[in-house]
Amino acid sequence: MPFGVRAECPPECPPVYHGMSRIRFYPKSMNAKRASIQIVVRAGDGGKVSIKLGTGLMVDHPGKNWDVTRDRVKPSYRLAQPINTRLSEIHGEAQRLFMHAVTTLKIDPFSYVKDELPKTGLLGAGRPSKSIDAPPAAPPVLLLEVFDRFCDSKRGEYAEATLKSYGTTRMHLADFQAKRGVPSFANGVNAEWVDAFRKYLRKRGLTDNSLRRSLKILKTCLKWADERGHITDTSYIRAIKLGNEKESVAVALTKEQLERIEQIDLSVRPGLDRIRWWFISQCCTGVRFADLHKVAAINVRDGFLPIQPKKTKDQFVKLPISPLLSRAFERLGDRQLDFTAQHYNRMLKELGRLLEFSETTHHVTFKGGKRIENTVPMHDLLSSHTARRTFITILLRAGYPQELVMKLSGHRDVRSFMKYVKMTERDATEAMQNVFN
Repeated sequence: MPFGVRAECPPECPPVYHGMSRIRFYPKSMNAKRASIQIVVRAGDGGKVSIKLGTGLMVDHPGKNWDVTRDRVKPSYRLAQPINTRLSEIHGEAQRLFMHAVTTLKIDPFSYVKDELPKTGLLGAGRPSKSIDAPPAAPPVLLLEVFDRFCDSKRGEYAEATLKSYGTTRMHLADFQAKRGVPSFANGVNAEWVDAFRKYLRKRGLTDNSLRRSLKILKTCLKWADERGHITDTSYIRAIKLGNEKESVAVALTKEQLERIEQIDLSVRPGLDRIRWWFISQCCTGVRFADLHKVAAINVRDGFLPIQPKKTKDQFVKLPISPLLSRAFERLGDRQLDFTAQHYNRMLKELGRLLEFSETTHHVTFKGGKRIENTVPMHDLLSSHTARRTFITILLRAGYPQELVMKLSGHRDVRSFMKYVKMTERDATEAMQNVFN
């Protein structure tokens, strides 16, 4: 009889199989947050007879962590090694039992495997195996240690301004730990700990947006640590609730104000004059401060300035060279960007005061959910981000479509893009008068 062909048998006796089995593993549901892993044994000849048993193993987010081609957990999953080792053991034992039933006992291998495989103890008696499903107890890891590892892994990948905000969050974590008098552990970020940290941040006088930013950075850090197996407690996922970001007050300059910046005589202030032309370059391109050093005549190709944003490295923006940008290139020459964002922002505020950009802006902040209102002169709100807002707002005021402006600014998400759009009451008045005249 050819190998792998089922032997003919009278109806009163069970079928006997000659050949290998086909053994596969599947998560019970690929769409579940957590699913049990099942073993399915079929005949190697393509027969329809099969058995299905639970392995006692679980996998989180199988759609992300299960390799359907290898029937194993992906190596990036934190418990990949122990789970895959156990699956290989189960596979080997199921194959051995199947062949033993076929070649030695001459009985139905499916019934035999179904009865004998659970007796091996490899299936965890049909329940999740604690030795595999639950990670071993790890020694306590200080939260600050994990945070430092996280920050170190992002150096060279994130902009300096982003790393600075991470440093601010670390300072808050260290001070919070010192004031509590007990160490904070990475596996102890639960609802009680988060509530205490939130109260501490409010006592420090942080606005709701600043508080939200610190909690968001902490959550990103813990997610990074969780994915790499540095922590085992996932309480932080539900404990850190961010809520919606409150709209912050920011300004954008008009085309007329940008012309005033170009025309002011700063011959006795060469340092401020240089800042002025860098700012004009930024207003003409809409780049972030982290990419401002790329705005140089030497980088122009065929009338365009190609920019690959540091924040979104998979994007590539080609910016047309405008007459104003050409004038900025002439004034800057081959000068390099040799100042920090902090110095840049201070000098921009001084430039605003010289130009008497003193029109008051209604300033709203939120602390502890309470709305606090005051007025601030425009020059106190000038910063490097003002240039990006100015670039976007001037183009929209000129009537260019949003899709084009988003392409030039490098935005993919409309919600993020709209944060940079700063239309005024004057814009609304002119629109209404032009349409309903």
